[in-house]
Amino acid sequence: MEFLHKDNESDKPVAVVLTAKWGTECHILYIHSLCVYKLFKIMEELKVEPDSLAEYLLPSKSNRNLPYEAKAEGILFVGFPNLIDHTTICIGITWILDGNVDKNFIHSYQQLSKRLCHAISVEENRSSGLLQKEIESIISATPKYSEETYKNNFQVYFNESILTASSFARTLKDVYNQIWYTGLVHTFVNNNVELGFVLAQSIPEFTLNVPNIACRDINELMRRIRPYHTIVLMKDIMPSLDCSPLIDQLVRFLTPEKSFNTVATERGISIGQIFLTIRNLLTWVPCSIIYPICMNNVYTSSLHLNYSESLLQDIAKEYEGVNVYKIIAAFSPPCTLRDFLSNNSDENTGKYDLKSLFICLLKYRFIVQLHDYYVATLPFSDRKPLPFQDTPFYKELQSFINKHSTLTNDFTPFLLEIGVKLNEEQEYNIDKIKEIMRMFFNIVKNYNEPEHLEGIIFRTGLLRETVLRILDFFKDIVCSYCTTNLIP
Repeated sequence: MEFLHKDNESDKPVAVVLTAKWGTECHILYIHSLCVYKLFKIMEELKVEPDSLAEYLLPSKSNRNLPYEAKAEGILFVGFPNLIDHTTICIGITWILDGNVDKNFIHSYQQLSKRLCHAISVEENRSSGLLQKEIESIISATPKYSEETYKNNFQVYFNESILTASSFARTLKDVYNQIWYTGLVHTFVNNNVELGFVLAQSIPEFTLNVPNIACRDINELMRRIRPYHTIVLMKDIMPSLDCSPLIDQLVRFLTPEKSFNTVATERGISIGQIFLTIRNLLTWVPCSIIYPICMNNVYTSSLHLNYSESLLQDIAKEYEGVNVYKIIAAFSPPCTLRDFLSNNSDENTGKYDLKSLFICLLKYRFIVQLHDYYVATLPFSDRKPLPFQDTPFYKELQSFINKHSTLTNDFTPFLLEIGVKLNEEQEYNIDKIKEIMRMFFNIVKNYNEPEHLEGIIFRTGLLRETVLRILDFFKDIVCSYCTTNLIP
């Protein structure tokens, strides 16, 4: 499906400006914009000359290699000025934005500028003196300003002769156009250094139902990802020929139905390598972390359903004859995937596969999974536990709990009460009760933090039925709840 920028053009960059500072020289090298007249009007209102603007966009030495943000007359200038390694040249790639853009855009554009500068630095290290040659080529290709030829003294920096002379300028134009039209960047700096970037906030599928993953949040997200999760890509990607073979394997073999752990086992790849690759994908590919699709999982229609007409039209084209709203409504109230497929078997007319449609709607979060979380908690009531019993069974169980319990002492009376009930009602002997208690302590190892049911199963290595049975035994001191958040 085609990814399009949001219709609101105020969220798009007004222009991108390439500036450079070396020695006592400081100049604008190239400007590209798809709303030129708006840019010229801004410059007229600011009453600024090109060289003065260049000085404004390239801060002092102490502020280089840091995010840059400045605001003037309701216009934002954002970038990441960078002193290129092993040179005295400071490069600035500055994005001119409307002053009312979302703050996440500011961070994203700063990161994009940082990556572009880093790519230029890599090329400079590969071929010493390349940057100086590029600057000299641009300056020599920039026409002289004259009032007879140009209406605005910034117009000379748009000249096609600059694009002919500089590969960096051509790359910058390509990056700007990709950001403007798609919000996705995939290009090669100087035809050598591959650059990928996703401006998540500009893609309807992200702004509607899929949470934004800002660059600064990826480390926190990676800390919460588990081997039993998986990833669903919202855009088909074709790895470049020189990419890591691991990325190529994962793109081909990761599916919404297989966890990272399953893929690692099947393909003989370490889980650490998979996580590193997933982190890479999160930075430039629109994607979402989910729990693998399972017939017994419970799904529901999105609680805050926003939608893009163009996206729904694309889905309708791909799945001919489908009533998307009817399918989404089938998950309200929530139901398992098995129940959905059996109750809507009449929808399988042969024109499309119902399960494939379900995966598509899950991908764009029109449908979301309900997740079960469990946490140990004291009973919310004034009920007192059973009084102390002066019996060998009670004393032995109390000694066992005091020695092995992972919970606070406040839980001990209630644990003893549960043990007594298991003995009296289920007729379990002391050894059986100790085994059950031991499994429960393992399950609620981090008793003060809610844990996903699948996380408990993965961590303990117990069967799902066993975990649910143990949790049911201790339901008086276990709180459970459902949420649509996979990673709370």
